[in-house]
Amino acid sequence: MAARSHLAELHQKRAETALEAGDLGTARDLFEKALACLDDPRAAAVLRISLGSVLAQLGAHDEARRELEAAVSTLEAQERRTGPRSALARALNQLGLVAKAGGKGDEAHSHHERAYRAAAEAEDRRQRAVALRNLATLDREDGLVPRAVARLEESAELQSAEGDRRAVALLFRQIRALHLERGDARRAFEAARKEIEARQAGVDEARRVASGKETGRPAIKGELSGLATALLEAGSVARRAGEAGAALSLLGRALEHRRELGDRPGAAAALASLGHALLDERRPRAARERFLSAREALGATGDASVALLRAEIAR
Repeated sequence: MAARSHLAELHQKRAETALEAGDLGTARDLFEKALACLDDPRAAAVLRISLGSVLAQLGAHDEARRELEAAVSTLEAQERRTGPRSALARALNQLGLVAKAGGKGDEAHSHHERAYRAAAEAEDRRQRAVALRNLATLDREDGLVPRAVARLEESAELQSAEGDRRAVALLFRQIRALHLERGDARRAFEAARKEIEARQAGVDEARRVASGKETGRPAIKGELSGLATALLEAGSVARRAGEAGAALSLLGRALEHRRELGDRPGAAAALASLGHALLDERRPRAARERFLSAREALGATGDASVALLRAEIAR
């Protein structure tokens, strides 16, 4: 019994390593081997959640549904007696995604609502946040944009309490997009600011953890790239919201970070955006300087981007 349990643990660890490497086929095989070694119903149910997720990513939705439904059935029976219900919430969230992929929106909605309730009972903020995000996606598809925004905002609050800055940034990115769909540039700009706050906090934390260590540079680079992208996009939203000064400030910061990253195309994009923002401000000479600098940063003649910049310079 102990030997089988140990073997299951080894298979599971190898499966998780394969999953991190993006090798879904190997991960599936190893999760199945681990499952065959387990005698404990609850442990098997929890493992089925991971297996179901992998199967769904492989497009095997019927198999994924069977594994996840088996997990839910076991966990519902087990957790009525033992609680907490975090694993059940995870299984229901995954089952909802599989239902949505199969075009069953009402069924997906039901699963995510149940996941939210189970996570609330377990005081699991992360799974509550996941359920809300998934429900928001369904709301948007049903045209219920205000409700989708409210759910995403609640999800962001929960993820913030968990300290997951990246998740917070992505949620405000979604909120920004929804406001833009409705033509509300001002609210979109507010959401963009909150995304930037979360991403800046991520950069600051990465710098603090690295504290001069070479091994920390990739993490800093990744966080900084995300921040630079958010700043560039926020600058565009600021222009639409009539916030010219804010647009120039945000785009200037985007340019600074792209240069720090050594990203010439990214720097060129920031310079071109600055040029447009300066034209909004009726400053054609300063705009022309930015367009010329952008062309120089790109450096490749014949490129479509260069052709566009030449057109802007000639304005």
